[in-house]
Amino acid sequence: MNIKIQRITNNNYSKFTKLIEYRRTNKQNKDLSYYDNSNMKHFMEDYKVLDSNTFFIYAAEMNNEFIGYINVCLIPKPDPRKGLLFVDELWTMPEYRRYGVASLLMDEVFKLAKKLDLWKVRLYVGEDNIGGRSFYHKMGYKENGKCLTCEVDVKDIK
Repeated sequence: MNIKIQRITNNNYSKFTKLIEYRRTNKQNKDLSYYDNSNMKHFMEDYKVLDSNTFFIYAAEMNNEFIGYINVCLIPKPDPRKGLLFVDELWTMPEYRRYGVASLLMDEVFKLAKKLDLWKVRLYVGEDNIGGRSFYHKMGYKENGKCLTCEVDVKDIK
């Protein structure tokens, strides 16, 4: 398999939205206007989502189509540890799993962490996600006790 990893930028974001929409809806070739509205464009520009030096999206491309992605954010530390990269999402299209796509994406993040001279790369994985946990162990991650992910939907904040 000839898989190329590239950072998502303004130049390739439009093509990347096909993959994001497929992940979001489990449907291919859906109307992508959801990503082309002014609200979305303003958000992407205001927060420099695609040209940030603290947020990175990498995608795996094969045969001119994106088949997987990883996004990470830099969390600085106010001490000699400098900071860490936090893996927010790692996803590969189901038909391309077990072909090394996720490993290539994770390797790109590891290269970035070394380039930035960071302290760690961190992520959260569900206790019931046996496949994910196995993959992360193979990539060198060590589970560090039990952890619960707590979150609140912004629309529910009073």
